[in-house]
Amino acid sequence: DVPSADAAVLEHFIVVWAFQEFLKWEKEQKPEYLMSEFPVASVIYGYAGTGDLLVKIDGKIVLIDFKLAKDFYKTWLLQLDAYDIAILHTYNVQIDEHWILLFNKKKKKLEIRKSNFDPVRFNLFLSLKDTHKQLEVNGYL
Repeated sequence: DVPSADAAVLEHFIVVWAFQEFLKWEKEQKPEYLMSEFPVASVIYGYAGTGDLLVKIDGKIVLIDFKLAKDFYKTWLLQLDAYDIAILHTYNVQIDEHWILLFNKKKKKLEIRKSNFDPVRFNLFLSLKDTHKQLEVNGYL
């Protein structure tokens, strides 16, 4: 599907706005960039993905995930817990904090949600991953 000209223009303005918000955040936080768009994997648990950004802020290693949406979804935290473990397995790097940088289209502002690794959430992620695999194997997906 080719977006209409109006939709393409609107999307352009949203991307420009999000980038400007990121630049403000960058100026305030002064992150030391470690990696961006980097592969992660856990052979032990059998999953892989791509991390958005790994930085050091105030001496802490921070895993950052960018989201462009109208609201915050708690399920995003499961992804960060999974990436936390995968980064440990892939790079032997211990993550101190997870940050979601939500470019909130509804509120027209950048929201930062911070969290830490939660083993209960990680086990939930593993259960969901296993359930998805069973659905796939049995022809439901």
